[in-house]
Amino acid sequence: IFRTLALMDNPEEVSTIARVIASLEEVIDTTLGLKWGKDYILVDGCGLSEYNLTTPAHLVKAISYLYQKYDFKILDYFASTKESGTLRERLPFQVWGKTGTLSSASALAGLLETKNKRWVVFCFMENNFIFIEEENDPKIFENRILKYLYENL
Repeated sequence: IFRTLALMDNPEEVSTIARVIASLEEVIDTTLGLKWGKDYILVDGCGLSEYNLTTPAHLVKAISYLYQKYDFKILDYFASTKESGTLRERLPFQVWGKTGTLSSASALAGLLETKNKRWVVFCFMENNFIFIEEENDPKIFENRILKYLYENL
């Protein structure tokens, strides 16, 4: 997705990382009103890079925008607790999301339909934790919050 975005603007042009970042900056500024260097930093588009920086609030804003524009079609681009992938069987209710993990960092952003049929866009980012078995697994922390949201909203 990262490299193909620039090709949408100009299919004849070589899709360099610099060109892709310039295209993304324009799209993000136009659609979300976020400024590169102030609101986020995108260096290489790699999900495992510690150099790409954003906030949970900005990811919620981006997912909310996509949901408002494309409705349920965006769910096809997320892993799900009911299908194969990083969220499979993680929770007993339906959650769609994207996960990310680095050493001492974990993230989950996506959508949840509560038991009362309300839709919630969420994002969790935890860092600087020391993982010792399940004692302080950030996924358990995320699951507890999602269960609370599912049950109470």
